[in-house]
Parts: sequence; structure tokens; C-alpha cells
Amino acid sequence: MIVWYLLAVLILSVLGYGYWYAYTHAWLDMDLDDEQNRHIPNAQLSFYDETGQLLAEGKTDNEIVLLRHPVRGYCEPSPEDHNARMRECLKEHSVWQANWLPRLRTVTIRTGSCELKGVSVTFKTYATWGFWWVPLPHIRGLQSTMYTVNLKINRSNCTVVGNR
Repeated sequence: MIVWYLLAVLILSVLGYGYWYAYTHAWLDMDLDDEQNRHIPNAQLSFYDETGQLLAEGKTDNEIVLLRHPVRGYCEPSPEDHNARMRECLKEHSVWQANWLPRLRTVTIRTGSCELKGVSVTFKTYATWGFWWVPLPHIRGLQSTMYTVNLKINRSNCTVVGNR
């Protein structure tokens, strides 16, 4: 009987840890595309809560949206430390993002002469905390909550054409 009790405690502890980790670590997976589904590079982004308080700032490069941590800045690989600094930066980013992403409501987008203020953000949230312990690299090891945002803008007339 004690073996079953210990096994139950172990299983609940493992799942509890996974749940805690997933909800204290988060990532923003944001696509910012034009009406032809091409990624928009060199855009500046500002993220706000419902009261208009600035939560975070970021930018797009040629492929993805990058967020600037208030202390660490942008995470960039460094060849001299074999990416140890990058891994530490990403870990800090995930904890930081978990603190503000649930409050995200609007974004301001600046690209070229186009500035879109107060664009409402609709996101899907995914948390696969029950699988945090699965040691498969294609699911990123320890699991976190993923906030997915897809915005499409028409740069020629500076309007939002899609928010999914």
C-alpha cells in the first residue's frame, strides 16, 4: 500500500512541476505578414495592456519577431561562449514573457511610413505541461505556454487586413 502511495506522490509531483514550469515560462510566437503572406522585416513593435501601459518592445528581422528584455536586451548567439549566454538569455526571456503576455491587449506597429496604433491582439494559447518530461528535442524539452499571434497588414494603405 505504501508503494502505491509513494508512486502516486511521485506522479503528482512530476505533473505538478510540469504545470508550474509551463505557467511560469512563456513565449510569444508572432507572425507579422503583408497581404501576400510575406514576413515584414524592420518593423518596430510596442506591446500594451488594457490600460495602455507599455509591456514590452520588439522588432522584426528578416524571419521572426524579436522581443527586447528590459535588462538583457535581445538574445543573440555568441560564438565565443558556445551559446551558453544565449541559453541563459532565452531562459530569462521566457520567465519575463510569462509575466506580461497574459495582459497583452494591443500592439503598435511601425514599418516605413506606416504606423498602426492600438491594434487589438487576438492570440491562441497553448500549454502542453503534461509532456514537459518527454526528452524529445523537437518539442523543446521543458514545456512552456505559447502565445500565438498572426497579424496581416496592408502597408500601401496602412491597415490591418487580418488578425487571427
